[in-house]
Amino acid sequence: MTQRLKITIWGSVLVLLLAGYYSFLAENLPHGAGPDELAHLKAAEFIYDHGRLAVYPDDQDELHYSKHGATRSFRPPLVYIASALVHQAADGLGIGFKHPFRQANAL
Repeated sequence: MTQRLKITIWGSVLVLLLAGYYSFLAENLPHGAGPDELAHLKAAEFIYDHGRLAVYPDDQDELHYSKHGATRSFRPPLVYIASALVHQAADGLGIGFKHPFRQANAL
């Protein structure tokens, strides 16, 4: 077995173990485990429900603002788009996650 193949195998095993660990945490940590979790969930939920990014000020009533006055909905949206897509895929496949918007964080 070549050195390159060994590194590839061990690297793949490590990635799978970490993905499993993060997915486990995403499902089992209680809500509110992070100080800005609600803002994160609301940003992903908005994209899932509406199929688009939030636009300020039109959508400000449906967003969650933290005590600092900012919302996650106006930060770089890739993680929220990924969360919405993972939730949509899980619904389509019939996978019932307890916390579906957290699964993209595990990815």
